Amino acid sequence: MTDHIVPPIGMRMVKSAAAVLICLLISMAVDREDMRIYSSIAALLCVQPYAEDTRRMAVQRTVGTAIGSVFGIATLLLEMVLDIRGTLTGYILIAAVTVPALWISVALKAANAAALSGIVFLSITVTHVTDASPWIFAWYRASETLVGIAVGIAVNAFQLPRRKRRGGLFVSGPGGL
Repeated sequence: MTDHIVPPIGMRMVKSAAAVLICLLISMAVDREDMRIYSSIAALLCVQPYAEDTRRMAVQRTVGTAIGSVFGIATLLLEMVLDIRGTLTGYILIAAVTVPALWISVALKAANAAALSGIVFLSITVTHVTDASPWIFAWYRASETLVGIAVGIAVNAFQLPRRKRRGGLFVSGPGGL
């Protein structure tokens, strides 16, 4: 017989929910409906168990946002010049450019940036439909993602007061600290 223990709701989950709520409220305040999803995704990706990890990850996520934006705008412009937006050829181009957009993050030793690089790249190339300027569209996607990163950093920096545990001895292995 196995015991199934329900895992507790941890502080990272609570902070993630708070970060999403803040992103949603910001998008309401600035009246940018698209901001809801992009800032919320970025905030979820940035909230980490420890504040130090959040800052390190935020730098990598910012790098990923820049990489995805550059590749996204370049791909959009190429699709416009070749008049292949929304075609099979355009989709093949997007899929092909996904590889260097992810690879650059790894090559820059920012492997944790790869996911957000891909998300920003795809949010620019796949969802761009009717905006007059691809430059403005790419700017919105990048800025919305940066808002989520900032919210993730801010929420994770917030620490609730805790009682110090004096009755235990905490030991770590060679790679634990």
